[in-house]
Amino acid sequence: MVTRFASLIRALGAVLLSLSVALPASAQVMVVPGQTTRPYMNLFQPEQTTNTQPGLNVTCSWNSAGTVFTCVKVNVTDTASAAASLLMDLQVGGFSKFSVTKAGALTTATTITATNANIVAGNAMLPGGSTNGRLSSNGASNVLVQSNNAADFFSVTLDSAKTTLSAEGVSVASAATLLLGVAPICEANVVSVEDGRPAQFELQGSNNATVEVRDPGAIFSATSGTAASINIYYDAAGASGAGYYLQNLRGATRTIRFICNGV
Repeated sequence: MVTRFASLIRALGAVLLSLSVALPASAQVMVVPGQTTRPYMNLFQPEQTTNTQPGLNVTCSWNSAGTVFTCVKVNVTDTASAAASLLMDLQVGGFSKFSVTKAGALTTATTITATNANIVAGNAMLPGGSTNGRLSSNGASNVLVQSNNAADFFSVTLDSAKTTLSAEGVSVASAATLLLGVAPICEANVVSVEDGRPAQFELQGSNNATVEVRDPGAIFSATSGTAASINIYYDAAGASGAGYYLQNLRGATRTIRFICNGV
């Protein structure tokens, strides 16, 4: 008897789903959990050829300026679940294209386009791919733009006065070069972490020249190719094109901190 009754309920459900049923505003639809290997509720749209009707269409009507409305709401009671649990997972052909974790982390399969809009990161980070850049906030009024490409300038910090460029802890291999910028005009403070020594240079923008202002440890130079030195110079034919470069000839990898205060 129970089996026949369940079959009858399933058949009735199929009939109702095939109809366009209008429910009153006070109506509720309750889905009773079934087998643990199936979703509690399935909406299935037959294969379409020329029919462009959506598989799910939600229409809300808002007509009160003083009311804060919500059109779609999902509220999960998370008593226990894996950290990777998803509030939403939109797929194409079985592959996730857009998902949101229970912690609010958003993952997309491609770029996010924000036309005439602002992306507010706060103290969060917007990471890029292995050869792209990333944007983050490292202070109340600072924005940090970083490159993941070792051939490029490691990072650019735009402070509230928009006058500071900085590389915070970039590793430069022995005999390697690092592009600092194409035409920066600034007073550059440089530190070799392993040597524990600072120096100061002038980078003269379109004049294509550097001047060593201060080098108390005598381990820096403004000339390319200077042996046993960290060299900061302009190179019109550099590995990454014309620009200002840092060259590590100290004989081993060096961690460089670079701050360029200018215009």
